Parts: sequence; structure tokens; C-alpha cells
Amino acid sequence: MARDQRYLFSGLLRLEGPLHIGGGSVGFAPTDNPVLRTAAGIPTIPGSSLKGALRSMVERLAANIDGVWTCALADKRCAGVQGKRQDDLNSLRQKGNWNSERLFEELTRAPEPGQQAEPWLCDTCWLFGSTYVASRVEFADLYPVDASLAPTSVRDGVGIDRDTGRAMAKHKFDYEVVEPGPEFGLEITLSSRRSKDLGLICLGLNELQAGRVTLGGKVSRGLGRVRLVNLHVFSLDLADDRFRRERLQTYVLARLQDPPAGVPFAAVGMEPVADVDRFLRDAIIGLIGRDADAQPAV
Repeated sequence: MARDQRYLFSGLLRLEGPLHIGGGSVGFAPTDNPVLRTAAGIPTIPGSSLKGALRSMVERLAANIDGVWTCALADKRCAGVQGKRQDDLNSLRQKGNWNSERLFEELTRAPEPGQQAEPWLCDTCWLFGSTYVASRVEFADLYPVDASLAPTSVRDGVGIDRDTGRAMAKHKFDYEVVEPGPEFGLEITLSSRRSKDLGLICLGLNELQAGRVTLGGKVSRGLGRVRLVNLHVFSLDLADDRFRRERLQTYVLARLQDPPAGVPFAAVGMEPVADVDRFLRDAIIGLIGRDADAQPAV
């Protein structure tokens, strides 16, 4: 197996608009649809919600990049989507009685010289996970930096008849939202040596910084606008034999130390990236395959 390359992206996710991530029906709740909260009653954003929104944005952009293949969970040439390709892979797996190691070997097998066989999985299924491989990126749940600055309110809604565009009788409801303003702590961990994986994640983070990713429900009503601020990047490179032992020791024993001011506990023992904007830009340019400063051909 390849030596590890790990990145930790840490920042603040600021609510630019109201946010509704439903927590399901709750007894004695003052609304039909309350927001998701911790056991202590603090509004929270599940890492799975952020992962799904970021994956969707990355897939839409990746479809326009030469050399990047995304199935967007619809292209049946990818075995991560139900269809003939997935059936073929499952049939081979069952007939050969493959274990996990043999399956991984098949998924990563390069085509023979002269063959044009497509890989079993697309690039975004490799990165975000599929039926056959675990995700190479982890999204921690997000909690408000200051719970007292995460106020909620209840809003009214009404069902709309899609044929007439009019309000439906007896379809009034209400729902809870977290009001704009609070910041939630964000931590995303990428474990991959593929530059393409790093480029795709940086592409998504760039969209978060630009405020072009929406979260939660009722986004068609203007809810869910968020923006990533105060982004920091930390890396752990164990590929270089000259420094691997020293770096690994520093990283593993980091829990015995208090983290420096402003450094997340999970990043202790990792190297901080000095110029985050340049880091993102270089990774995105490497993914797209051309210099963003170059003049387009006429």
C-alpha cells in the first residue's frame, strides 16, 4: 500500500442566511419541524449534510473538467451506480469468491497494454465513497463556536399546489431555523496520495469560501446559504523515507502535548500550510490542467 498523505482542513462555517436541518419529530417541540440538536439542545450540522452538499457541488463542476470522470450517481458506466456495470462486477466477485483485498486489487488494476478498459469507479466515487470503497474524506459534525450566539426562530409555511401555484387548504405548517450569523467549527480530513482527490476537495472548499454551496432543506426558499471563513490547512506526508519515522513519531505522540494557540487538537503533529490561498489555487490548477492566468485561445 502507498505511504500515507493526510490533510486537515479547519475553519469556520458562517451562516449567511437562515438554516434548517430537520431533526425529525420531537415530543413537546414548539414546532412541526424542529432543527437538529445535540442532547444538550445545541443546534448542530451533521458532517453527512456538509459532505452531501459538497459532493453535489464538486460533481457538477467536475463534469466540465477534462480528465476527470464523475458519475454524479447517475452514469451507469460507474459500478457505484446500479446498472449493468455494477451487476458485472458483483458477478465477477461472486464467481471468484473475492475477499476485500482481491476486490480492491481489481478496482485499482490498470488496463493491459493496448486495452481501453474504463476503471470500475469514477473519480468522485473514489473520493467520497461508494458501495465498494470507503470515503477518502471525513467530515466531522459541526457545532457552534458559541452556542449562545446560535438563536433559532419558528417560521410559517404553507403547501403549494404545483398545478395551480396556489396555497393548498389545510396545509399550513411551521418549521424552526437557525438565524444567520453564528459560526460553526469545520474539520475535514483527506487521506489520499492522489493529486486528483486533493484537487477535487480544494475545488469544493473554494466554492464554500465563495458562498456557492447551500445546506439543509428549503433551499428553494432562500435558506441554507453558508460561507467558509478562516480556513487553515495542515498536512502529514509519510511518503519520504528520509523523514517518515520522525514525522510519524511526532504525529502519534502529539496527543501528549497541548496544541499551540489556534491549532485544532486533530492537527497537532501536522505541518501547517503557510499560504492557504496559494495551496488551494495550485491544487485546482493541477486538477484543471492549465494555468488560470493564461489567456484563453481565440
